[in-house]
Amino acid sequence: MKKLRSEKNTFVLMDAPYRLLQVLKDIGDIFGTTRRLSVAFNVTMDDEKIVRGVADELRIYFEKENAKGEFVIVVEQLQK
Repeated sequence: MKKLRSEKNTFVLMDAPYRLLQVLKDIGDIFGTTRRLSVAFNVTMDDEKIVRGVADELRIYFEKENAKGEFVIVVEQLQK
């Protein structure tokens, strides 16, 4: 994950469903509030859900939400 710190382009991450909170914590530790994220759950399914924000906001949201299922995280490009 630390290797992505200098990545300037938008990138996508996938991990095991039970690791969402840890991945968001790691992203927050590395990027702080410099990059916004989109977390998409159950893409292409009836209960698809997309949530946007910075890593710390999303981690707090998902601690309360207790979301289950497959997820994809899209990290925005580095702003100039």
